[in-house]
Amino acid sequence: HISAISSTLKDFIGEIDQIPPMFSAVHVNGKRLHQLARLGLEVERSKRKVNIFKLELLRTYLDEAEKFHFCFSVTCSRGTYIRTLVEDIGVKLGCGATVYELCRTAIGNCKLEQSLNFDEIEKMSKAADWSFIQEPLNFLKDMPSYQLHAEDVKKILIPREYGGAVY
Repeated sequence: HISAISSTLKDFIGEIDQIPPMFSAVHVNGKRLHQLARLGLEVERSKRKVNIFKLELLRTYLDEAEKFHFCFSVTCSRGTYIRTLVEDIGVKLGCGATVYELCRTAIGNCKLEQSLNFDEIEKMSKAADWSFIQEPLNFLKDMPSYQLHAEDVKKILIPREYGGAVY
C-alpha cells in the first residue's frame, strides 16, 4: 500500500487540472455552484489549473473496522480543492478515497502554530497582556499591492455612479 500511495502522490506534484466540485463558490451562468447543487442540479464545470508544490505522506493506519487510512500534508496554490484532490488520488489508486479529517495549517504567512485558542486569549486579556494583537498589515505583507488614485477609489466605493455593478 505505502509504495503505491507514495508513487501516486508524486504524480500529483506540479501543475494539475482540477474540476471544481458542485459544492463550491465558483460561478457558472451567474449562479454559484453550491446554489445549483442544493437544487439537485449538476452542471458541466471547466477544468482549472492549480499547483501542488508539496505532497508528503505522513502516516498510514488501519482503524477499528480494519479500514485503511493515510494522512498527508499538501502545500498548494490558491483555488485548490483538497477534497477533489483526495478523490482524484483515490481514482488513480483504483480504490476511491474520501476526506476523513482536514486541517488548514497555513494561509499566506499566517501559520496554525502561531494561533491561540479562546482560553489562551481570555487568560491573556484578563492579565491585560495584549501581546497577541497583531498589526493587520502583517498578514498582508506577502500579498501584491496596488496604488490607487482617488478616482479609482470612488469607482470602488460608489460603483453605481460610475456604471459598475454592485454585488
